[in-house]
Amino acid sequence: MPITNLYNNESPLFHSSSAEHLNTRLFLDFNKQDVLQGLYYTIPKGSKWGLQLSELAKECEKKSFFELQRGVETSNTNCDSFFDLPSFLLKEALEIYRGKVPALNELKKCVDDELICRCFGIYKNELLDVLDSNPEFKEKDLTNATRAGAGCSTCLGDFQELFSEARVRQAKKLLDS
Repeated sequence: MPITNLYNNESPLFHSSSAEHLNTRLFLDFNKQDVLQGLYYTIPKGSKWGLQLSELAKECEKKSFFELQRGVETSNTNCDSFFDLPSFLLKEALEIYRGKVPALNELKKCVDDELICRCFGIYKNELLDVLDSNPEFKEKDLTNATRAGAGCSTCLGDFQELFSEARVRQAKKLLDS
């Protein structure tokens, strides 16, 4: 079998959205004008989806969110299988990018905690526990330790409140001991 060079840029440090299915992951990196700067993917070795994902990456880059969304809604699958994984992942990642987190309402019923980082599913008490154990942490340290804030970065605004709450918790511990 000949080796095929797939179009797949290096994975970005930050991404705006991602979707995953069976160890195949698709990342979308948008700029401030909602134009796709990169579509990146990871696939298991020997995956049959490499060529389709490569074509999708070439086709989608430099398109606006709305062009991509329209394209997904009107696309006819050119895949040779029943399930079109690249289109499915693109549609999911676009929905997540616009805040439609799949099954978030169902998840809220099961978890009694505030979701801070939607990109990585990190909750407030998880972050407070890390800050309790590491009172010297700054924002970048918390991100490095937990990945919170490393995706779309909208949760970075919540960090100040988290740091304040962690300081209050630490002060209470000192008073109680």
